[in-house]
Amino acid sequence: MAKKILFIVTSHGELGSSGNASGSWLEELATPYWQFVDAGFDVAIASPKGGKAPIDPMSLEDAWISDNGRRFLADATASAKLNGTQPLESIRDEGLDGIFLVGGTATTWDFPHNPVIKRLAETLFARGDVVAGICHGVIGRRRGRGGRGRWSCGLYNVSRPQSRYVSDVLAGKRGLADRIANALGYERHVVFRRGEHLKEGR
Repeated sequence: MAKKILFIVTSHGELGSSGNASGSWLEELATPYWQFVDAGFDVAIASPKGGKAPIDPMSLEDAWISDNGRRFLADATASAKLNGTQPLESIRDEGLDGIFLVGGTATTWDFPHNPVIKRLAETLFARGDVVAGICHGVIGRRRGRGGRGRWSCGLYNVSRPQSRYVSDVLAGKRGLADRIANALGYERHVVFRRGEHLKEGR
């Protein structure tokens, strides 16, 4: 029986008061999705509100989209999952082997205080299952606590750049994700920066 991974994407489609559309960053959804699917995992997609989940339009531009992104958009099954995400309220931890929090600056609006994300993350982490995220997706762990009451990212097999990012943030330096958000003009609109939650949970 295939192991099941739940991808959680944002339902938020607006970039604050900027008037610009927002959503999940396609690359941060598509590449991990195909890594799991091609390895034989059963991948489901859920969002805070359920239904069609928005994708940041900038991530669809030629400068940003990858082959994995194009493959995701062209795949009927993957597209159907994104257009009909399961509402988080309907999700139970039974049968889940892990959760993956997909990135995108829009997550700063509906990930941090979501009680279902908190419940799933803490339950799965406590029993030794995978709790992971990418870029702004880790904001969903902002209120989570480990089995001994300590805050925990629950990150596995982090790359050297990611590890260096965490070290820099905890040392008070500005992280790569925050610098990218600033370069794209997103930072002045987000509720808070990704790095802030890492420092808060020390």
